[in-house]
Amino acid sequence: MYCQQSKYGTFHICCRECYHLVWWHSGIGEYSYRYGISSWFTQGLPYYIFALIFAFLFAGKIRATGLLSIPEKVEAEYGSKVAMVASILIFIITSPAPYLLTAAQIISTVFGVGLEIPLFLIPVALITHLSIKGFKSNIKVDLFLFLFMFLGFITAVVYLLINHGGVSFLEENLPPAHLTPTGGTGYFYMLVWYLVAAWTIADPGFHQRVYATKNASVAKKGIIISVVLWFVFDLFSNASGLFSRALLPDLTDPVTAFPALARDFLPTGIKGLFLISLFATVYTTLNSFTFLSGVTFSNDILKNL
Repeated sequence: MYCQQSKYGTFHICCRECYHLVWWHSGIGEYSYRYGISSWFTQGLPYYIFALIFAFLFAGKIRATGLLSIPEKVEAEYGSKVAMVASILIFIITSPAPYLLTAAQIISTVFGVGLEIPLFLIPVALITHLSIKGFKSNIKVDLFLFLFMFLGFITAVVYLLINHGGVSFLEENLPPAHLTPTGGTGYFYMLVWYLVAAWTIADPGFHQRVYATKNASVAKKGIIISVVLWFVFDLFSNASGLFSRALLPDLTDPVTAFPALARDFLPTGIKGLFLISLFATVYTTLNSFTFLSGVTFSNDILKNL
């Protein structure tokens, strides 16, 4: 199941890397609200760079090993004890818990229910569909949510552009620093984000998707396409963050920038689609991390006890 070939070709790399790496290392809504277009220079550009480095320098070599996971490579090089340590570390860092909490908070806020209800129902749904066909289920759900993820943000930004204006509106209503690459933070601060982005090279999700591709060419092509899609998504997600700052300058909690923008400035239909997009973005990462952590536990930990 872990390395099963997919009839969807490059898609299972493309869309998975889009969601995992866009949402979302610090929360693009909050970051763009606080620092403007600096969000693209810190949350977007460095990840494009390292994803392309991975595609051109490492993807082919990783696929050529014919292995199934990073711990298997570690075991081949350093032995089973070191591999077990690597397995445990990967199991911890791929924990879906943060994404489960975020998804549950979205459901709780939208429907006005207690947090415990979505915290119970979401894992049930995840386990159910992943148990049916494993990786194929993971891909099909990702494909479905991938479409909503893009549609929600694109629709919202188009509506805001039509009703409030474009660049001139943002220039008039944003702090000047929000339209600079640093966002008023400084270049050393930005450099730190590029160091964080280097994690992409060792990301278990990247490795797992590459191991599962038909060949090295498919892996490379999938990552390149993902960067293009990622760039498009970043344009609209960052634009949404800029509009939230321009329209809600006194927002007390920037973490709620996107939900507040939807609540106060989007009509009912587009608001619903935008909220679905927020949920889809989180759920796709939750979906992939649940699968990855489950496979790590069964294939790399339990099997070697």
